[in-house]
Amino acid sequence: MKRESKAILCLLIIAALTILLATGCSSEPCENCGRTPTKIYKHSSGEKYAYCNNCSSECDLCGDDADRHYSVYAGIRFVCEDCYQQLEEYGWVD
Repeated sequence: MKRESKAILCLLIIAALTILLATGCSSEPCENCGRTPTKIYKHSSGEKYAYCNNCSSECDLCGDDADRHYSVYAGIRFVCEDCYQQLEEYGWVD
């Protein structure tokens, strides 16, 4: 019984690590708040920035749910689809 418990625990740990790796989670601290886990976003310059779910889920412009991101001089900005389309119209994003 004890051996089976250890095997199950080992499998659960492996499954959890696999899920973390598959979802792109990182242990890097968030650029805004310092929390973990984070997701890594690649800047147009090639640099990588880490943001937690809390800091990347709200549109920086209107406060709605963010579903897009774009590079700015000092990092990454998160916006909703409507705000992203407006930024495209003004030529502020590629």
